[in-house]
Amino acid sequence: MTLKERIEITRARLNRYREAEDAILSAQSYTLDGMSLTRANLPDVQKMINELENELTRLMLQVRKTSRSRMRMVIPSDGLNMYRMRAII
Repeated sequence: MTLKERIEITRARLNRYREAEDAILSAQSYTLDGMSLTRANLPDVQKMINELENELTRLMLQVRKTSRSRMRMVIPSDGLNMYRMRAII
């Protein structure tokens, strides 16, 4: 799995957990046709949101590290070019 795919999956999971948090905040439990239903535990959902946000941040930092341009040193093989390089520096 590529880094880009992992970021997309993590974002999708984070969005679903945020939707679940909104649903829990709107009504933790409700009754329907005489049955009482309780949604997921809010602290557990919020903990997972925090973990997914941290994971997404970590993945985004990896993208930045891999996309940075790298400095390369060129060492000329003959004496003449080496002399010119010293003059430029």
